[in-house]
Amino acid sequence: MAFTVVIDIDGTITPLACLRRKKKQNGDLTANHPHFFYNIKVIQKLVDFGLAFYSKRAFVRSNASVAIHKLKQYGCRIVIYNRRYISEKTCLNTEIFLEKRDIPYDEIIYLGMEGNKAETLKELDPDLVIDDNPTDIEDIKEAGFKITCFRHKKNKMIEADHEQIFVAENWLDVPDIYLEITKQEPEIKPTSLPNKLNLIPRIRSPFVR
Repeated sequence: MAFTVVIDIDGTITPLACLRRKKKQNGDLTANHPHFFYNIKVIQKLVDFGLAFYSKRAFVRSNASVAIHKLKQYGCRIVIYNRRYISEKTCLNTEIFLEKRDIPYDEIIYLGMEGNKAETLKELDPDLVIDDNPTDIEDIKEAGFKITCFRHKKNKMIEADHEQIFVAENWLDVPDIYLEITKQEPEIKPTSLPNKLNLIPRIRSPFVR
């Protein structure tokens, strides 16, 4: 069975985190327990303009495409998940964004703004998750999954134990983490974007049944 890697989009594949901002809870926001809520006004503006921003102007983190293609070459199954505002345009532009930036994947899951990542992962049973949100990383760890924290200034408190938690300072670290987990040199397999092979990746959203 293929080694399944689940990857978050915003903050992980892309450095953009414009869809959320910090919120104080009970007047006390700590670095170890950040809480997020979604900026509805920002999201609504993006939706109003058809989210063309994502398909035309956004960019991905350096070497994200290279690293994810390498995982595909190793035979991994790639699942993209996200908590983006769900609309038909959002879903379409997200898929355009991934294709134009040469990000390969086998399945994409839209959780919606209040989606529970840990609960979704229980259904997917992945071998590795890559995310940047410190709250989600803690929940995923508690759910028992191996998690790679994609390092940035808001999750510096998370430390790798090299058993369940790993840390990627950049995307070129990710294939090495795969090798560390599997403890073997993988067989390299040819890969390409699903759409370039005339294959249709599985899409989970309210607009696809």
